[in-house]
Amino acid sequence: MIRSTVLSAILATALTAALSSAAMAAEASHAEDNRATAALNLLENNGYGIPLGSRNPLGSYAQFETDGPGFSAYAVRDGVARKLHIDPDAGGISR
Repeated sequence: MIRSTVLSAILATALTAALSSAAMAAEASHAEDNRATAALNLLENNGYGIPLGSRNPLGSYAQFETDGPGFSAYAVRDGVARKLHIDPDAGGISR
């Protein structure tokens, strides 16, 4: 009986730790999704469009990807396509 109580306590502790770890990972993923959304909004708010023919099924900018602490993407403004670096934390866009 004591052994099953100890085993139950160990299993409960392990399950609690696993659930806590999963919740923290989900929060981190959600935060990165929010940063990506902020980066895409920066592009749109600054007059950048999606390069012709490069729209994927999700409708994102061409080759939108994590790039260091920010993101990079190909976008068009004034008819010129450029590869840009977007820093959603600073609110900046650079080439």
